Amino acid sequence: MRRRKATIIIVIALALLCCVAFAACKDKGVQPDRRITITVLNGEHYQVVGDNKRVVERGESVVFTVSLDRGYKIVGAYGDKCEISEEYSFQQTVTFDSVYYKSTVRLETAEMETNSFAVENDLQTGKVAISSMFGQIGDDVFYVDDKLTLTATANKDYRFWCWSKDGYMNEGGKFFDDNKTLQIADFKSIGKLYANFRKLSNIGNLIIYKAGTAEEIEQDVTKLLASHTRANTYTAVDLRERGVDCDSKYLSGYVTEDGEYVGLGSRVSVSDKTPTVLTAVWKDYTDSNLFQIDQGKLSAKSDLSGFDEIVAPREINGEIVTVIAKNAFENCKASTFYIPDSVTTIENDAFKNCENLTDFYMSDNIMNMSDDAFAGCKNFTTLHMNAYLKPRSMTSHVSVKADAYDRLLVSSKKDDVTRFVMLGGSSVDYGYSLATVEELWYEQFPNKKVEIFNFGFNANYAEFAQFEILNAYLKEGDVFLHAPEQYKGAWYGDRMQSVLTSEPSAKLIDGGYIFILASCNWGFISNLTVNKYGNLFSIFSKFNRDRRNSAEQDYSQHFNFEATPSVSPMGEKALEECGVDKYFSTANINFDVYETAKFAKQDIYETAIAKGVHTFVTFPPMNRHRLLYKYGSEENYKEVLNEYTANVKGILNDPSINVLLTQNDTIYDGRYFSNNDYHLGSPFRIEHTKNVISVLVDRLKSEGSL
Repeated sequence: MRRRKATIIIVIALALLCCVAFAACKDKGVQPDRRITITVLNGEHYQVVGDNKRVVERGESVVFTVSLDRGYKIVGAYGDKCEISEEYSFQQTVTFDSVYYKSTVRLETAEMETNSFAVENDLQTGKVAISSMFGQIGDDVFYVDDKLTLTATANKDYRFWCWSKDGYMNEGGKFFDDNKTLQIADFKSIGKLYANFRKLSNIGNLIIYKAGTAEEIEQDVTKLLASHTRANTYTAVDLRERGVDCDSKYLSGYVTEDGEYVGLGSRVSVSDKTPTVLTAVWKDYTDSNLFQIDQGKLSAKSDLSGFDEIVAPREINGEIVTVIAKNAFENCKASTFYIPDSVTTIENDAFKNCENLTDFYMSDNIMNMSDDAFAGCKNFTTLHMNAYLKPRSMTSHVSVKADAYDRLLVSSKKDDVTRFVMLGGSSVDYGYSLATVEELWYEQFPNKKVEIFNFGFNANYAEFAQFEILNAYLKEGDVFLHAPEQYKGAWYGDRMQSVLTSEPSAKLIDGGYIFILASCNWGFISNLTVNKYGNLFSIFSKFNRDRRNSAEQDYSQHFNFEATPSVSPMGEKALEECGVDKYFSTANINFDVYETAKFAKQDIYETAIAKGVHTFVTFPPMNRHRLLYKYGSEENYKEVLNEYTANVKGILNDPSINVLLTQNDTIYDGRYFSNNDYHLGSPFRIEHTKNVISVLVDRLKSEGSL
C-alpha cells in the first residue's frame, strides 16, 4: 500500500513538474513546433530542381525552382489546401504563399501556343542575335507567351541605326525603334522586323542619351545637321515615347561631358568624330505632403521655409497638376522653381513677392499666364525653357535667323575670329550683301579672319531681346553694327512698368516674335534678363495659344538657304516698265526715335562697349521719291533729314559710339527698292553695303583697333 501511494505521489509530482515546466516555457515565450513540410512531386513535363521537400515556419511562403520541358508552362497545382502565386511562368519558379498545412503537391502543365515571327538579318552590315526564355521551335516560330530579346551587332566599319517594319529603311521601311537591344512579347502585331546599319563615318552625327535607363538611347542627327549648325535634343515627350519614365521625377535638361547644360528641345554642338553623350539631369519632386491640390490646382500648405529649390510635383494622390494656383507660393524664400510639363496655367500672384527667386524652369506647354504671376519678384533674372511641343509657325526665313544664333554661339568659342554682327529691321535684312562685307573687310584686314552675321528681321522682332541673346556671344574686339529703323519699337522706345520691379521696362511687341525665333532652340531664352521686360510672360502665353492652331513641324523641316532672302524685283524693273522711279509704301520718318535713342544707348550700345565690342550706328536706306512726294523738293527733305541726323547724333553723343554717315547719305532712287521703301533690290544691296561698310572698316583701320 505504501509503495502504491508512493507511486501515485511520484506521478502527481511529475505532472506538477510538467505543468510548472510548461508554464515556465510559456512565460519564456517558447511555443509548440510551428514547422510545416511541403513536398512537390515531379510530374509530366517538369522536374523540381534541387530538394523537392522544404520545411518552413507556419504562415510563411516557400519557393521551388522547376525545370520545364520546352514548350510547356505551369498553369496550376493540385494538392492539400495549397495555393500558388501567378508570377512563375517565365521565371520557372513556383511560390506557395501563407503555408499553414503539411502538403504534398503535384503541378499542372499545359502546352504553349506558337506563332511565326521573323527578323531579317543584313549579313553584309550586321546581324541579330535572338534569345528567349523558352527558345525557338523553328527558324521563325516562337512560343506566344515567350519574351524575346533581340540584340543587333554591327559588322566592322558599321553601327546599328534602327529597327524598322515593312522593309529596310533604304527601301522605304517604317521606323520602329532605335534601341540596339529590343524586348518583344507581342508578335502578332509586328510580324517581321528589319535591322538597319550605317557606316561608322556617321558616328560623329550620333547623340547618346544617358537617361537613367538600363539602355542608352541613340539619335542619329545626320538629317538635322544637313540643315543646321547644331542638332536639337530630345524632349521629354520623345523620351517617354522611347520608354523613359519622365513622370516619377522631373527632367530639367541634359548635361554634356564638358559640363554644359542643354535644355530639352534645345540645340547642342555635335562632335564630328565621336558620339555626343548627354546625361539627363533629374530632380526629385518636393515632398507632396507639403502641397495640396484641388481640381488640378496646386498650392503649398506652408511657406516652405528652408527650401532653396522647389520641384513642384506632377501628381498628388493620383491627380495630375495642371494649374499653379493663385498665391500658391506667395512670399516663398526659394531661389529656384521647377514646374512640371503637365502645367498649362499659372495664375496671377502665384509667386507673388518671392524676392529670392532668380531661376525658373518650365516647359512651352504653358498657355495661360501673365507677368502678374511674379509680382514683386524683383530679382527674377533667368527663365529656363524646356520644349514639350514640336516647333510650329517656323518659316524658312525664321529658321535661318534662328540658325544664325547657333552659328554665332559656335563662333564665340573661336579665339582667332572676329565676329561682325549686324542688327536691325528689314533694312538690314534686305540691305546688305554678306559677300560684299567680307570682300571689303579682307581688303583692309587680309590677315584677320572674320565671320559675318546678319540678324536683321523687321522692326517688330524685339531688337532689344535679340540683342540680349546675341550679346551673350560677343567678345572683345568683335564688331557690332546697328541700323535702327523709323519705328520706335525697333530701338525699344516702348516702355511699360514692370510688376516685377515696379520700374520702367522694355515692352515686347505683340506677336511673340522673339519666341518664334527661339522656339527652335529654347536655350537662348535663358540669355534674356526677365526683370528687364514688362510683359514677357503675357506675350509668351499668347504666342503659345496662337501657335496651337498651326501644324506641328519637325526640326529637320527647317531648311537652310542664303541668309539674305530673295525678294520681289519690282523696284529693279521700275524704270524698265514705267520709265520712272517710284515708291512702294507710305513709311515716314519717325521722330520719336529722338526719345527712344537714349534707351538704345543705355540698353544696347553701352552694354556692347563695356565688353570691348566696336559699336557702330547707321541710318536705314530711304526712298528719294517717297521723300520728294512728301516734302516737295530735295532741298526740303534734306533740311529735315539734317536736323533729324543732328538730333540722333546729339542723343548718342559718345566717342565710343560711331555714327556712320548721315541720313542724307543713305538716300537712293526708287529703282533701288524692291517691294517696300526700306527693302533694297538684290543688285543695289551691293552699293548700299559699300556705302556703309567701307566707312566702317576705314574707321577701324584708322583707329588701329584691329
